[in-house]
Order: sequence, then C-alpha cells, then structure tokens
Amino acid sequence: MRTHPQIISDLGGPLKVAGLVHADIGGDFEVVRKRVHAWNASGSIPGEYWTLLERSGAVSVAELAKAAERRKFPDRQSAPEAAA
Repeated sequence: MRTHPQIISDLGGPLKVAGLVHADIGGDFEVVRKRVHAWNASGSIPGEYWTLLERSGAVSVAELAKAAERRKFPDRQSAPEAAA
C-alpha cells in the first residue's frame, strides 16, 4: 500500500497534483502548488481533498484513508494486510 507522498509522486508530483485539484478549489495556482508541496513534505494529504484526487482515477478514497491510518497508527495493521 502506498503512502501519501508515494501517491503524489505516482500522480506526477506536486505540480501535477496541484493542477488536478486547482480547478475545484480555485484561488491562486501558486498557493495551491505550495499547499500540495506541503502535503508531500508532511506525508499527509488532508481528507477534504481525497475525492478530488479520486476523480483522477489513479487513487481511491479507501487507499488514501488506509495510508492516513497507517501514518497515524504505524503499529496497527488492518486484517487483510495482517493475513498477507
């Protein structure tokens, strides 16, 4: 399972991700780009942007949620991953 920074990288990096979400959140593109760069640096994409990223078809809200859970609770594993 990918981490949030891996997902950002797989989507083409912070600049590309900023382009994906900019149309929906509006405002100055440079501000959006810096925001996405901060997500990448912190290792966490805020939940309110997950559905926007899901529209790209390259990531699901479920995957984003699982990655966030693993980041918040690194010692915890979900049942399917524990069985693997």
